[in-house]
Amino acid sequence: MKVILVGPSNRFHGGISSYLEVTAMGFANAGHEVGLILLDRLLPGFLYPGKGRLNDSPSLGYEHENINTLHVMNYYDLAIPRKARMSIAEFNPDIAIIHWWTFAVFPMLSKAFRTLSMTGCPVSIEMHEVIDQNDSRIPLVSSASKVLGKRILNKATNVIVHSDSDRGLVLQHYGIKKEKMRVIPLANNSKFGDRLELEDARGRLGISHSKVLLFFGLIRKYKGVTGLIKAFEMIEEKDVLLMVVGEIWDERREIETLIEKSPKKRDILLIDRFVDDAEIPIIYSSANTLAMPYTRASQSAVSGLAMDFGIPIVSFSVGGLEEGLGKYENATLVEPGDIMSFSKAIDKSLSMQMCQPGGNAIEDVVVVWADLVNGDG
Repeated sequence: MKVILVGPSNRFHGGISSYLEVTAMGFANAGHEVGLILLDRLLPGFLYPGKGRLNDSPSLGYEHENINTLHVMNYYDLAIPRKARMSIAEFNPDIAIIHWWTFAVFPMLSKAFRTLSMTGCPVSIEMHEVIDQNDSRIPLVSSASKVLGKRILNKATNVIVHSDSDRGLVLQHYGIKKEKMRVIPLANNSKFGDRLELEDARGRLGISHSKVLLFFGLIRKYKGVTGLIKAFEMIEEKDVLLMVVGEIWDERREIETLIEKSPKKRDILLIDRFVDDAEIPIIYSSANTLAMPYTRASQSAVSGLAMDFGIPIVSFSVGGLEEGLGKYENATLVEPGDIMSFSKAIDKSLSMQMCQPGGNAIEDVVVVWADLVNGDG
């Protein structure tokens, strides 16, 4: 099978670019040929709300004999050049998968969609975020996202989401045809290897606390870090470090003020930046529990990493997280917004033992995609 994947390049920080790599390697390791159309410069720097925009990766693609980069796009490109269109046509894909997560890159995705449609191959759109929070803040952008999104989604062969919750949200928001919808679970990001020894991981981070409660990922308002700090102050377990790792995009003043005024200020470590891939297994291996106090969510690569390392998870029961964590033996789901119950769940979770890796292996997800192409999905 020949597959074209469209998404952010390896130089771009974030879960979507990391997931694109996992997906590409998953298809390639299964013997499929992979062509990449990579989005490199996503938007002008002054519009980017974060600090660390690009990592130091020397290449845009991934090293594998079955992976070939067909084209690299930037936000200022007016069109995909003729030479690149010919390369895409010559690749002759059986399916193309476009990764969608924000309307900010819609112009680039729509150019890729038009070019791929001309090859005659089925084009699926995989939606990692049905309604991006930044899009919904601006009425004009929100309206454009809904109108233009509906147009391109209805033209796609399939629209892929990671949970039944998101399936319902797409149908409600965009009004597309039900028969186009498919639910394919989010695969774990297994590229980080095995869990490190606890003492080794904590030694590298300079952690002396007996237990570690981890929050990991880009800090947005809907991820509930302010509520997590309040829940942490209520826990009964002693000598616990709350380690919040991720660049702050929302509520910086509120978060910094809460930490500064917290009676457990000395037990809170804020690492306000993107972390390199090499740091991720160290950070996760140091944790006893991952906290996910999200107020809404589709799925989360953050929880997938925890499951891959066998780490207990405490999460509010929202959106696709309820489905994604439901079969994981070390997951505790709490009624949304109940900070007291979340705090009690943390206390219980901190005493849990690590378990066997859970979640969805990329090998199984690749099989689901292959079945879809073959008409069995």
